[in-house]
Amino acid sequence: FFGDDLDDITPSYVAPSMDELPADISTTRRLKFGYAAEPHVIPSLFRTASTWFESARTGKDVQKIAQRKEAEHMREIYKEFPEFQGREEDGMVLLGRVGAGFTDPALILLPWARVAKGGAAATAVFAGSVAAGETALRDMTLYGETNATNMGLAFGIGSIVGGASDLVVRKLRNKKVDK
Repeated sequence: FFGDDLDDITPSYVAPSMDELPADISTTRRLKFGYAAEPHVIPSLFRTASTWFESARTGKDVQKIAQRKEAEHMREIYKEFPEFQGREEDGMVLLGRVGAGFTDPALILLPWARVAKGGAAATAVFAGSVAAGETALRDMTLYGETNATNMGLAFGIGSIVGGASDLVVRKLRNKKVDK
């Protein structure tokens, strides 16, 4: 399908231009594109493993292989969502990407209730660690390397959201008990 390196991939797949999305694209379509474009954990694990295996087998650069695979993945998505190619992602697309994270089976199956027994701090640390780990996997899958800044931000935001969510749930439970 592709040649031996990224030369066969048009620049729009590697570095898309940042034209704004047309206003006539529905909110539902924007959300669906964001959801489709965001990788889930289990497919990311397989794609990352296959990237490393291909690199070991061929001697090719992991980053180039990861970029090629991401370009192939996005090419398939753009077949279904051609109006998004080369466009800047807006808030609705980002919300679709976030939604993909909330519905990722691998993340749903984590032992959240057991962790919550340790308190809000335990939930915050666990949520931050999951977010940082998922971000590292995503970066490795998409770019062939991890980014410490992305992981740090993910840990911080994940910790805040996880801890705050735990506190809200505890407050709501206590209100039900008081009634």
